[in-house]
Amino acid sequence: MNSFDNYTSKVMCIYQDKDLNPWMSKFVPIIDNYPILSDLVAMLTCFHISKGDSELKSMGVEFMLHSFRKLALGLKNDSLPLDVSLASCFMLSLGEIWDKGVQQQLSHLKSACYFIKKKIEEKSEKEKMEQAAIQCSEMVNSTQQNLSCENMVVNASDESLELTGNNSVVAVAPSPSSRSSSRNAFDKSYFNFLFSAWQYMKVLSKASLQDSREDIVKADVESINFGEQFKIKKIVISDGEPIDHILGVGQVLFTIMDTAIDLINYAKDLPDDNYPSNLDDEACDVYDELLNWKPDLQGIKNQIGFSTGGNKRYGKSASCKNGEFLNDYINVAEAYRLSTLIMMQNTFPRLPSSESVQSLAIHVMSVIGNINYDTSPTLTIHIFPLFIAGCEVHSEIDRDWFRNQLKKLYRRIWCANIQKLTLVMEEVWKRKTRLIQVMKTTGLSFTVDDYQINGLRSKPNWYQVVKEKNIEIFLG
Repeated sequence: MNSFDNYTSKVMCIYQDKDLNPWMSKFVPIIDNYPILSDLVAMLTCFHISKGDSELKSMGVEFMLHSFRKLALGLKNDSLPLDVSLASCFMLSLGEIWDKGVQQQLSHLKSACYFIKKKIEEKSEKEKMEQAAIQCSEMVNSTQQNLSCENMVVNASDESLELTGNNSVVAVAPSPSSRSSSRNAFDKSYFNFLFSAWQYMKVLSKASLQDSREDIVKADVESINFGEQFKIKKIVISDGEPIDHILGVGQVLFTIMDTAIDLINYAKDLPDDNYPSNLDDEACDVYDELLNWKPDLQGIKNQIGFSTGGNKRYGKSASCKNGEFLNDYINVAEAYRLSTLIMMQNTFPRLPSSESVQSLAIHVMSVIGNINYDTSPTLTIHIFPLFIAGCEVHSEIDRDWFRNQLKKLYRRIWCANIQKLTLVMEEVWKRKTRLIQVMKTTGLSFTVDDYQINGLRSKPNWYQVVKEKNIEIFLG
């Protein structure tokens, strides 16, 4: 448990303080009640700290097998609460990624979707009952009656259930009968951090572009219709804190990314001239959302007491005290936004982009470069922007910068996935250099931002590299 406390739990959260890390403050205290959770903690710790130690790796596999059996038995006997089942599937999916010997199909992440759906249905049903009770007592206004919003924020706590859509907030007090459930191991606040942890894993697993379009549809919580209408209903996920334990200030951004990556997955293997007629229109709408997204800084500052010099929400020991790492959280979110724009532009060449892919990659360098790698707690979520942007730079100076950042990142968080992504990135650079040399030799006109060099369907693109070489990657 000391290793989980000192090392593994810290790469699962962007807070430095143990009291703010939900894996330590909320998860660890209950694991003695559910033996499967103890096995899962041991599994993750062994995989994380093994670093080539075959004995530790074998121990991790043993704990994983124990967890498989306990999860199967618990589901068969209906003896595991929904939250424990969700936590188990999430941690098993993380184990699949951290153990390079396990095929990274993320089957348990898809299984977790089932329990997410159940929780959403549970919250929805409670909401209907609570709404009816409040209407009967004439304590609700007309805005509280519209619950069919396009984007919802599931943000449950012990005191209220909030459903936010179209920039309006509905706060509903729970009825006494809904304050506890025999099917829940955690109270409602426990579930929040599992929900946003799942959101992070889900979006970045889809960003690897290794699932089929059918798998993407089946694995998502929301209904996705890739037929005549490309309307995708997404839920804005939050753990209930102004700065999410893993999404940072990017709760809404991850929702937009989720939609963008679904569109990319749909289009990835289609010829450029063979899109469904309205796919480009939908891509433009999502692209505009990415361009215009900004975190609600004033709202965040107000909630953490930033403007008063105190920390009302978190207490004196909080790692975000007085906004200590707020700029880091903002910079990381910006790097994610820019990297998703890169993916969109590389997939949809007809997008009316205002900034070149090369320029976006350099911009990622700038915002990540503003983060102190010796002190920042955000390093655990830097992999995605470093890989996506790193694949697009051309000068050796810029490539060395990305190499060094990934090396420093590996030394800090010990994630073996970084080494695999670095090898893919090196192959991308080789292919781009070779293609540019051929184009120069043959007298073809081009720029470094040419779609033939950077496009998702071009031979040097990282997606083509992993597909050709059958490499399994995870971008987080």
